Amino acid sequence: MSFLNPKNGTVRFYLSRLLELAEKSIYENKRKDMKKAKYIETFSKNMLPPENERSERI
Repeated sequence: MSFLNPKNGTVRFYLSRLLELAEKSIYENKRKDMKKAKYIETFSKNMLPPENERSERI
């Protein structure tokens, strides 16, 4: 397992690459969640009757 030899810096390279991929994944997931939240918010607003109709029904 020579790639685990800390002298040649490969461990540092692999760990930094792993961290980079993890950060990218977290960023992408947050971006997807924001898109979903915006879609749900827009969808729910479109499903509700306009403000003036809502107040008349109550």
